[in-house]
Order: sequence, then C-alpha cells, then structure tokens
Amino acid sequence: DAREIAKETLMQRVAYVFQDSRLLKRSIADNLRIAKPDATEGEMMEALQKAQCIDIIERLPEGIDTVYMALDAEDAAAARLLEEYQPVGLISVERCGRDKNGIYANMRGVDISSETAPCDALFLAAFGKIPTIGVGDGGNEIGMGNVARAVEQRLSLTPSEVGADILVIATVSNWGAYGIVAALAEQTGISLLVSFRDAEKFLLRTVEMGSVDGISHEHVARVDGFGMDTEQEIIDGLQAYIASRILAMAS
Repeated sequence: DAREIAKETLMQRVAYVFQDSRLLKRSIADNLRIAKPDATEGEMMEALQKAQCIDIIERLPEGIDTVYMALDAEDAAAARLLEEYQPVGLISVERCGRDKNGIYANMRGVDISSETAPCDALFLAAFGKIPTIGVGDGGNEIGMGNVARAVEQRLSLTPSEVGADILVIATVSNWGAYGIVAALAEQTGISLLVSFRDAEKFLLRTVEMGSVDGISHEHVARVDGFGMDTEQEIIDGLQAYIASRILAMAS
C-alpha cells in the first residue's frame, strides 16, 4: 500500500516520463545532471544502462559529452557551437537540409520540419571557414545544394539548398560514408572501416528500437531496400581494397 510508504522513499522510486519532453541545448551529461547535479560519470552510465541506451552512447565519439542541437534551435545557435568547439571540419551523412522555401522535407516531399533539428545551420555558418562534406542519396540532404538545379529538373522534389565543399552521392548514403572512411584509410594507412558484423549488429539494434527500411517502411534489417547481403558485399569489397592499398604502401 503506497499510503504506508514515506513520501521521500516513494518519490525516490518513481520516475516521470512526459510526452512533450525537452532537452537542454547541451550535452547528454548535462541533461542527465538535471536529475542529480552531482552525478558521477559512473552513475550516469548506470542510468543509461537501465534505460537501455548504453550501446548507443558507447558508439558516440564523445560519449555522454556529445552535444545535441534542439529541434527549435535558431541559426545563431550554430554559430555559437562553432565558436565554442572550434571544429576543423564538418561531415553530414544523409542529414536533411532546408529547401528554397525553408522547409525540411523527406524524399517524398513530406514536411518533417517539426522533427528535424537545424543542423544544416552549422554548414551555413561554417561556409568558407572550415571544410565541409555532405553525403546524400535522395536530393534532400545537406550538400545537395551543390546540384540543386539539376535535381529539381530531373526529380519531382524540391531539393535541399544547403551545399558543402565536397558532395558525395551514393546509391545509399551509408555506402558513401563507408567510401569516405576507405579513402581516409588509403591516405593514412590505418584501417578504420567498420566490419560487416558490427554494422549488422548496429542495424539490428536500430530495428529493435523502431527504425524502418527507407523504401518499404517495414521493421526489417534492410537499408533503402537493400538486404544485408548487399551491405556485406559493399563493406567486404571496401575492406579488401583498403587491405591491398595498405599492403602496397608498406612494400
């Protein structure tokens, strides 16, 4: 009977999850410290483990110090982020960019502005200051501003107007990102490309969390209609190329 439990004890065991949740425009750690300002990193990681988020956090380059941009952030926030963190470059992989009407739309032309943080503002603010790379496959992504007129003429969609210094177009954006990593390996002699096993594990985890295939909209382990056999073919092919190039560099 909850009436027999001390109020402080009861409140320590109750958590509230609101439908209209909000995050601070800071890091994951800053948001976690809302509940306990003096929380240690270990305590925060334990909380993420209980929330079944730990595997996602562990894949983030900066872990719990990763900073998220709020959905309602203004363009000025991008300039402040660039000033604070001083990045040496920006890379966007299949991130939606605003079109000429200031709308964020998916490949089918559906307005998803209310669900899209204005990360493209970072690229607009960084123009001419640091190198930028955009990877896309549908015409609505950051970087596609480089070829916006061609996309508009050939496809029935209003493309992104946000460009990048380098635009990488691929059948599937993931594969374009893999190609960038392979190119870095060729330049440095260090293989950084994910294995197919790890890529498959990550994809299966996202499906468990509710993601859908971009073409069929089904909860299946496919990427834009392509199955895992194709994904493995792409990754294994790039791995073989990287190995041959590193071997050539060593000889």
